Amino acid sequence: MGVESIQIGNTALEFIEKRIADVYYRGAASSEHNRYDMEEIHDIMRILNNYAPNKRLLQIRTTDTSRRPFNYPEEYAYAEFCNEVKSTVKKKKGTQDSLRKNIFPDLHRMGFIARYDSDGNVVAPYEIKKIKYVSLTDLGVHFATETNILNQSFMFSKAVDILLGGYLELVIDILSDTDNGINKLSFYEYMFFVSAVNTNTSFSINRTECIELVHEYRKLSNTQKNGLINALKTRMNPDLYSGNKKDKRDWHNWVNKITQIFYLFNQTAYFDVYDDTLYLRTETKYADDGNKKVTLKRSISAKQDYFKNHKVQKTLGFELHHVIPLSWSENIEQYNLYDNWKNLIYIDAYSHSIITQNNNNYINMSANGSNITLNNTLGNHIELSYNTNIIYDINLQNTMLSYNQQLIETI
Repeated sequence: MGVESIQIGNTALEFIEKRIADVYYRGAASSEHNRYDMEEIHDIMRILNNYAPNKRLLQIRTTDTSRRPFNYPEEYAYAEFCNEVKSTVKKKKGTQDSLRKNIFPDLHRMGFIARYDSDGNVVAPYEIKKIKYVSLTDLGVHFATETNILNQSFMFSKAVDILLGGYLELVIDILSDTDNGINKLSFYEYMFFVSAVNTNTSFSINRTECIELVHEYRKLSNTQKNGLINALKTRMNPDLYSGNKKDKRDWHNWVNKITQIFYLFNQTAYFDVYDDTLYLRTETKYADDGNKKVTLKRSISAKQDYFKNHKVQKTLGFELHHVIPLSWSENIEQYNLYDNWKNLIYIDAYSHSIITQNNNNYINMSANGSNITLNNTLGNHIELSYNTNIIYDINLQNTMLSYNQQLIETI
């Protein structure tokens, strides 16, 4: 008997049952085991920039120290880098093996560094290959040399969004939209529903469906929710399954994955986590010079302004989308520029899902008559047909295109 029997007809329970039947029940690949904060990553990046300035390649070791305890001469700079990290950050985070196998993959997937094979060819972020060199990216250099802590926070948030595949932007959208009645997300609401949005799985859902499932889940009593968790803990015991890892279900691994995600969310400029619950940060204060306080305030006025200026009514199946994501802001000035109605478009949920599946990378806007085309940095594009995929005031087309090009220059 499945978990849907806890309350017959509850679609949230039916969805959870469907999800755990999929071998990819844990969702998209992401950081799972590393625990670090922004200050630690900034120190690592700053030190790396000293050893490999101007995006120069740094040769690293390619085997564990247990198999080859000594360094080759060409790895001496890497060994010195690791020793400095060990003395500056934390001893365990500064070992040659830990940096190579744990920290560097995350820094790569954050967009802070690039990694290369033995021939000097760039390796894709999630590609499994022997790595011989690393170098900083433009974002990595910018972050490593930034001294303002508020700007560091924005850049780190951008990197976390890249690492998590655009989920920061998704949660910002959910929590800042007052119409959907969700101003916080519990650990399990994120684990069961939010992490399923736009995944390449059999249980993939869009943002609107996610919101509906969260509301369904909230209809359960606390006793029913506890019963659900206990049933899943018992059922998802890997020892009860035969076969390889894909054939098993592991509750604790799934929880650990979401624990890491919540930990990272809490490191960003946009969210606070209290009692395993995620909140949108409404005011954040950072010490800038010992006396002055810089304050970041969030507003929903941009979304309201879009409907007002475009004279658009809210339509079922359509969602507001920031063309250049708020989570890409690298400082307060960029954030204020991106959080503007002229950087918003009202598009159908299917087109929105394609954009988010590609890390919100369709940021360059152009027009084809009344239709709007979004291009990404890889040369791909999405065509948004007027009144079918996008709803807007054609008289404001030039305003939207002009503003988009101005913002592109800030990236």
